[in-house]
Amino acid sequence: MAPIVPGHVTSLKPIIRIQAAGVHRLTVPVLLQNTTNAVTAHALVVIVGVLEV
Repeated sequence: MAPIVPGHVTSLKPIIRIQAAGVHRLTVPVLLQNTTNAVTAHALVVIVGVLEV
């Protein structure tokens, strides 16, 4: 195993944080979009179900 250099670890932390923030910024709209699509699809199924009865 390679020795852990404290300076190296601290220099990586901001990069990881920036990447995490970027991923977060991308995932939230996608999750919202997926949720909206799921709710819309569910509503359509319910409406169709009511109309067919």
